[in-house]
Amino acid sequence: MRLASPARDERGMALVMATGMLLVLAIVGTSVALYTVSNTHHSVYSAQEQMAFTLAESGVNNALSVLAANVPTNGGLLPQTTCSPSGASFSCAASGSLGNGGFTYSGAYDTATRVWTITSTAQTRNPNGAAIKKTVVRTVQVTDSSTGPIATAWGRVYSDDATSTCGLTIDDAVVAVPVTARGNVCLNDSGTPGVGQLTGSTVEIGGSATLQSNTSIGSSANTTVQSARIGASCKYASQSSHNPCQGATDHVWATNLTTGAFIVSRPTVDFSYWSTHADLGPNNKCTGSDKTGAYAPDFSNSAFEISQDPGGGPGSSASSSTSLAAVSYTCRTRDANGNVAGELSWDATIRVLTVKGTIYFPGDAYFHDHAGTPSSHPANYVVHYQGRATIYVAGNWHNDEEVCAGGNGTTGCRSSISNWDPTQNLLTFVAGGSKSAGNNDFDFHINSAFQGVLYAKNDCKIREGAMLSGPVLCDGLTVDPDGTATTINPWPALGSLTAGMTYGSTPVAADYSLVVGQQSG
Repeated sequence: MRLASPARDERGMALVMATGMLLVLAIVGTSVALYTVSNTHHSVYSAQEQMAFTLAESGVNNALSVLAANVPTNGGLLPQTTCSPSGASFSCAASGSLGNGGFTYSGAYDTATRVWTITSTAQTRNPNGAAIKKTVVRTVQVTDSSTGPIATAWGRVYSDDATSTCGLTIDDAVVAVPVTARGNVCLNDSGTPGVGQLTGSTVEIGGSATLQSNTSIGSSANTTVQSARIGASCKYASQSSHNPCQGATDHVWATNLTTGAFIVSRPTVDFSYWSTHADLGPNNKCTGSDKTGAYAPDFSNSAFEISQDPGGGPGSSASSSTSLAAVSYTCRTRDANGNVAGELSWDATIRVLTVKGTIYFPGDAYFHDHAGTPSSHPANYVVHYQGRATIYVAGNWHNDEEVCAGGNGTTGCRSSISNWDPTQNLLTFVAGGSKSAGNNDFDFHINSAFQGVLYAKNDCKIREGAMLSGPVLCDGLTVDPDGTATTINPWPALGSLTAGMTYGSTPVAADYSLVVGQQSG
């Protein structure tokens, strides 16, 4: 009997097993291929996505370059909306490209807050489908210059008179702030209540220094100024003059005493430019609902006044029985977007003068509050200002009131004269544009006070107990010619300068700073 062969019966099973193994290998191979392709696509997508983000940031940087190279308060510097490229073409003016991608950017400027909002959108190719897009948004705050030579020049007491025997005269007063005089300085002691001293951190004199007995630069050998630069000779009391100065021998006590070329120049201003371009002025007056009150300024040749005295000052528009300080008014102008550009508004109830922008008056300024001699002078009338502005007056500013930065009401600032915040409230008065050389553009007297900045085209006289905290820049400057306790006191950091301080004609890019904010997207 023949038995069947086992091997012949298993031949079909081997074929089945081989086919199964091939199928498994095919599946594994396909999976590996799919995984590899997926990873490759993801890697390419991630790279393109990162490129899109980088391109969007490039758009922001391009916009920042445009702002930095121009006057950034011009709201037309950047396109208002991001242009939409077609396909891969980025032909918009505010655009750029790199490889197979590109970007467009736009900017919106808020004139009220002086903030740019920059939007940049970038697009790159997606090998797997629709294009990859990224949008980045960044804000930029525009500020006026707060650093550099112009800020340094504004931050001091300055006499620009280079020809008079005494361009800067300090009688019986201690000036404890930086001082620069282009010409000669005279420190006098008439007996009471003190002596003439310069004790600020730096003293720079282009000419000679003449010091009467008991006067000095620096207080003593133990209390010196940091730096004194004196271009010519020094003469103390009845001694012979010395050139160069002999330090303690001439009562000049300085850690660093040098001689040499004059360094700091007085800032320039342009009355003609601001008479035309001021935010409030003869060519840009408040009208309609932005002008209320009988004595709202009309920017004619009448004076700018906040006078307690009935009738005001010379040339006043008030009647002989009217106290202008008792009458409230509002005066504003607006930009093309309806935001307040310039303001000079007086609230008589709380004694607050609200200021903004650059303001130009073709006449004088009077803050009157006295009744004859200092001995009969009543308590000072107090004016508080709020805001940051520059007021140009073509004539003089006569002041015998307390003009204080910030606050409101009847409390003055003489007892805390250096306690104010110029970054929030800074008023700069620029005077004398229509006056001749030798005119006293500022006359502060009878226990007046001012927290702010004074700039005179011509001379200044600070006397009769006046008290200041802030830079004073004049041609000739006389402090305390009446033997009373007149003082120029230290002031806080001014912060950014106002437009009326940073340029005197058409502004340039260097007059501004850009503070870049946080980025989103």
